[in-house]
Amino acid sequence: MNHTITAADILPEGMTAQALLDRLKDRILTVNQGKTALERGAVIKEQFPQLAEHTIKLADQALEGLLVLPGTGPELYFVGNPPKWEFNPVNDNEYTFHLNRMHHLKTMAEAYSLTGNLTYAKKAVEELNDWILTIPCPGLTDETGAYTPERFSGLSTWRALEVGIRGYRTWPLIIELLADTPYFTPEFLETLVCSVYEHCRVLYEISPLLWPKADHNHYLMENLGLLSFSCLFPEMKNSGTFLLHSQKELDRCMEAQCTPCGGQIEGCPSYHNGCVFWFAMRMVFARKFGIQVPRTYVNQLEKMFRHSVFATRACGGNFPWGDSHIADKETMSLAAVSCYMAYSDPKYLETALYFYP
Repeated sequence: MNHTITAADILPEGMTAQALLDRLKDRILTVNQGKTALERGAVIKEQFPQLAEHTIKLADQALEGLLVLPGTGPELYFVGNPPKWEFNPVNDNEYTFHLNRMHHLKTMAEAYSLTGNLTYAKKAVEELNDWILTIPCPGLTDETGAYTPERFSGLSTWRALEVGIRGYRTWPLIIELLADTPYFTPEFLETLVCSVYEHCRVLYEISPLLWPKADHNHYLMENLGLLSFSCLFPEMKNSGTFLLHSQKELDRCMEAQCTPCGGQIEGCPSYHNGCVFWFAMRMVFARKFGIQVPRTYVNQLEKMFRHSVFATRACGGNFPWGDSHIADKETMSLAAVSCYMAYSDPKYLETALYFYP
């Protein structure tokens, strides 16, 4: 039987949950240049009013448990209140995967930062807490001590890809935007950091067994999750080991998934642009938390962006070969914005503007 992890198991001796929360708040403020969640939201609301309006609309729907997910068609679907995390009512595996990535909780956290309405914060924390308490992590090993990677693949709320996506794309933003609210209590943080540690163990111990050659974009996202969590919680047990491992494996991902000329090995423009975004996110986290990235990786990402340009039609869309989308999703604009975020260089946005009105 697996030992239930407690905060005392994974935090430095004598560190209280309140002390961890104080450190976390200070860290979040520092990496966001001293701007609070509400200050950041005010800038976004002023500069991108249509985006803000759309985000608030989605958050209002999420408050009622209404989402659009794979398999539901274009209509809103009631997922439960709180969501039925493991229920698959539309017989589409992607429904379960997307629900458990928790993008709707990130949307509610963003709506709080845009409006200051604590209703969004309360609901997001409640649902995240419900998920942690009702969806335990499967055992990493069986009764003989052998690893069980099959428990983290297939239809599972703990599929390694979902663990990684929660780690880099949703949970950190939820934490950053809501840590200052009254619902983000020391008691909730204790529960949360224990689950974060379990996420990290899956990504550190199981993911390499699933992708030993580092040759799949899933493994790229899984290591981004490990990188993000270890940066956000350096007090956590083994966080330094997790960070070094994620860095090494992201280097291997670049070597295995990108050709010398900068093309992504799946040979499809949409996935190429998506992978530019994922590879660039490593550099975004590195800038944010003061981590060095090898020059070879930096140079290869630049080649990937040039490849994005050559794989773009004059109208700005993708060439429809392979598993590509020809509409707005995963076009060169995604690569341009992500590289701008990684390098802080406007040339990427300027390049994209040649293709867009």
